[in-house]
Amino acid sequence: MVKMNTIEVMRQTGTAAVKRLRKQKFAKGLPFMINSSDLAKNESYLEYPDGRIILVKMSGSLRQFTVVKEMPEHISTSIRSRYHLD
Repeated sequence: MVKMNTIEVMRQTGTAAVKRLRKQKFAKGLPFMINSSDLAKNESYLEYPDGRIILVKMSGSLRQFTVVKEMPEHISTSIRSRYHLD
């Protein structure tokens, strides 16, 4: 029997929690925010239940977004794969 280390257990638990939250958001018709260190500090992706992913820039209030760009389908697929959301 292989015993998982604490970090691996925490990673798996965190991943499962993110996937649950994503499903809950989609079930309500809401977008899921994907934050990435690859983006500028005030940018994020919003993934919608229909599969679209949009790059947004947050305004000062952090509750309002400006659409920067809608990602093409192949890029959206790549983003989901990169963050293990497929």
